[in-house]
Amino acid sequence: MDAKSGNLHLHLVPYAKAACLQVMIGFKVKNINWFVLNKLKRGEPCGCPSLAHGSEATSLAFSLYKYIIAKLNISAGIQEKSKAVNIQCFTQNEMFFITLQTLNNGSALRKVLSLVEKNLEPEKLFPYYKACIKLLNGSASREEFISVANEMNESLSKVVCLVSGKINLDQAKLKMIVEAAAGKFKPKSKLSGGKTCFIRIESWRK
Repeated sequence: MDAKSGNLHLHLVPYAKAACLQVMIGFKVKNINWFVLNKLKRGEPCGCPSLAHGSEATSLAFSLYKYIIAKLNISAGIQEKSKAVNIQCFTQNEMFFITLQTLNNGSALRKVLSLVEKNLEPEKLFPYYKACIKLLNGSASREEFISVANEMNESLSKVVCLVSGKINLDQAKLKMIVEAAAGKFKPKSKLSGGKTCFIRIESWRK
């Protein structure tokens, strides 16, 4: 069963034996590098003499993931509303995915999707991005940050979501959930002052 509204396209796969609702949210990230993402996920300082290919885009994607975790867990009240647990991220085929688990009901799905959509704000991520670039043994440039933030804002106009679990929703209710969540997303104006990121030779790590 599918539903679409605004920037969000959701596909629901019922699974009666699921203990909780599995939610996967994804969007395209040009030049994302799985090697760099794994470094960031492990928090491993990089001894590379220069940044690997796609480090800027990957750092911004990971920054958004950390930002969303912070927003979902910012208070006991929000955590109680979203019921989001086991929040993870990964990349495949230039798509960046955030996965999480929540309760097997429409209310929990609506709340968690609304919170994620509300916080798709790349322009607010420079402190997170700066920390990621530093971990990769680089120096964060605000101009390159603006460039990748603008690219991400374009990609966020098309977000896909796969949901699987024991949930009882008809088409009309699913459409209402998607409309409510997509309504929280606010398209952003293009940031000025960006600079195209230098394409490095470490493309084999992509």
